[in-house]
Amino acid sequence: AREMVVEVAHPGHGPVQMIGFPMKFREAACALRSPAPALGSDTEAVLTALDYDEVEIQALREQGII
Repeated sequence: AREMVVEVAHPGHGPVQMIGFPMKFREAACALRSPAPALGSDTEAVLTALDYDEVEIQALREQGII
C-alpha cells in the first residue's frame, strides 16, 4: 500500500523489484525514471570524463581491469 517495493520493467532482465521511495510528498511526487543500470554500463563514460582516451580504455579492457 505504501509502494515500498515497486516492480519495474528492466530491458535485460524483465520485471524486477526495486525499493520504492521511503518518503512521500504530496506536492512533489517521486517517480522512477529508469531501472538500475547494469554493472559496468557507465564505465566508458566515466573514464572518458576522467580524460582517458579510447586507446587507454581498450588497454584496460585487454588487461581485464574493466
